[in-house]
Amino acid sequence: MKFLLKRLTSIFTTFTLVTANLFIAVPTTFAAAETISCNAGGSRTLTQGVYTDSDGTEFTSGADLTLNVGTGVDCTFTFNGEMTLASLTIESGVTLTHGDNTTTQTNTLTVTATGDIDVQTGAIINVNYLGYNGGAVYGSGYGPGAGTGTGGSQGAGGGAHGGDGGVGRDGSSNDDNPGGAAYCDPDDPDTIGSGGGGGSASSTGGA
Repeated sequence: MKFLLKRLTSIFTTFTLVTANLFIAVPTTFAAAETISCNAGGSRTLTQGVYTDSDGTEFTSGADLTLNVGTGVDCTFTFNGEMTLASLTIESGVTLTHGDNTTTQTNTLTVTATGDIDVQTGAIINVNYLGYNGGAVYGSGYGPGAGTGTGGSQGAGGGAHGGDGGVGRDGSSNDDNPGGAAYCDPDDPDTIGSGGGGGSASSTGGA
């Protein structure tokens, strides 16, 4: 997975005292409040463009954006790229995620806001299992920290990301398959997770 939150701080208001009068300089434009609801749809793919109404899929750059379930019970919003906002509120029942990846890093999610990013109780930002693909049968996974595949009964190596991938073993130290080496800063993630190696029947994708 790759997900990054950025909260930028800035001063919008300045105060100047002239003789006995107080003059307040305020911004000439304010962020627009925009809400997008899933309603009965269950899922929506968002894009940054021109907001229409709560039934649309586009939001305006720099908006105060709220995502909610509307008349539904739960909802998944998918966005690929960087959301540039004044603030973001994710209400209960909403999951925010990005699209899946395969053998290259294509889809990521970054949220940049000058104000608050409010993930409310019952809401979630979930980008698990959306990294590089795992290896085919006996094959190594994909990504810069891919795990090694196995051609025998021993386990395959795990994929790496912010930490090293696990070592695949069959109980004998002679048959270890190494996991991938860590390559991403957990405090400033800008990459997706690598896939684990493939065993005799299955493989696991990256985080």
